[in-house]
Amino acid sequence: SEAALLSELHHPNIVQLLGVCRHQSAQGCQEMLIVMDFMEKGSLGEVLIDRTCELSWQTRRQMALDAALGMRYLHSLSPPVLHRDLKSPNLLVDSLNRVKIADFGLSRFRVEYTMTFCGSPKWTAPEVLNGETYDTGADVWSYGVVIWELLARNVPYGAGTW
Repeated sequence: SEAALLSELHHPNIVQLLGVCRHQSAQGCQEMLIVMDFMEKGSLGEVLIDRTCELSWQTRRQMALDAALGMRYLHSLSPPVLHRDLKSPNLLVDSLNRVKIADFGLSRFRVEYTMTFCGSPKWTAPEVLNGETYDTGADVWSYGVVIWELLARNVPYGAGTW
């Protein structure tokens, strides 16, 4: 589960698991809630859409570096952790514009090459879309799309919202 994986991850650019609790919804369903770091500015995707939010090139560079350091940590574990849904909405931003990787719901430890299709199409590597085997390189592709977003404040292809 996401909470179990998060409990094993400890890095300044990965959201920290603070706790887990159960909640009964209005429909009577039991839900598990994950309590993590509070990231004041929300997601990087939201920050990039908000044109009133000034982002200097130095700030954008630091945001890109923060995401890269978090990803390097995930991929350096043994076995590596594949995020499998790295995108600007899953990168959270604090009040100092520091970025942390979040949403590990699709993540898994890579023991062998993977073929499961998952992720968000605009950020998904071609090998994943083609149903081929993939590894940490798929996360690197997604990171490249995030870099484009940081530079252009838009996705590199396709019209519409993101």
